[in-house]
Amino acid sequence: MREMRSHALSGRFGFRDLAKCALGIQEPELRAYLMLLKGGPLTVQQVARGMRRSRPTAQRILSNLVAKGLAARSDSALRGGGRLYRYEAVPLDRVKAMIREIIDEWYGKFISALEAEGIGGPGGTKA
Repeated sequence: MREMRSHALSGRFGFRDLAKCALGIQEPELRAYLMLLKGGPLTVQQVARGMRRSRPTAQRILSNLVAKGLAARSDSALRGGGRLYRYEAVPLDRVKAMIREIIDEWYGKFISALEAEGIGGPGGTKA
């Protein structure tokens, strides 16, 4: 919380910080999302190479992005059998809208907490 406050007050609080905080993603997930946004759709192997990570690590990162609604997976049949999976980033405007919704929800909760009658809760006292 202290780091977020210092970033916001210093003017260094940008999209990357907002995305990580509001969407609950780590830097590698953000890097993968931005890679998909720029060059997608991409395979797991392409993402692994681009991030200089192992294939299983890239697979886990991409699965997290899909689970969080930041990427979509599509597949196609291979001639010799099997499937080829490709990952594509959700459009940036949609991700920004997701972040705005989360921030608006937080704002509403913060205002409600400030306007609540009395002072109470963890570590607080009644007025």
